[in-house]
Amino acid sequence: MICVEAKPLGDGLVLVARGHANYAPVGRDIVCAGVSALLFGYAAYLESLSPAEGEEDASPHLSVDEGDGYLYLQTRGLGGKDLLGWRVTEAGLSRIRQGYPDCLRIRDDTMGIANGIPAGAPMPEKGRKV
Repeated sequence: MICVEAKPLGDGLVLVARGHANYAPVGRDIVCAGVSALLFGYAAYLESLSPAEGEEDASPHLSVDEGDGYLYLQTRGLGGKDLLGWRVTEAGLSRIRQGYPDCLRIRDDTMGIANGIPAGAPMPEKGRKV
């Protein structure tokens, strides 16, 4: 199962995705492909952004770490543009989850709303810890 969690952190957010959908063999898994496309599209969007006014001299506005079945994104100083992009990404992920509920869990603490995991419940342990 792929678990995606987004939560606020200071003036930005942290997104952690880990796991595998296991819907089909590697290289043929349409759930994994769809989730990956949305998440890496979101990362590309974040990379294209400029820091918000007054944040230009701050440390980098995006930190990324990735590995097999793992993606970590941390933003700061984007004036809410990161959250806007997350809303679009989360909408796409939610559509995938509707069709494949056993393959994807989404936890969105940016609005205090959980989808697929009860609010306040810990994310399942898989991959690296944040």
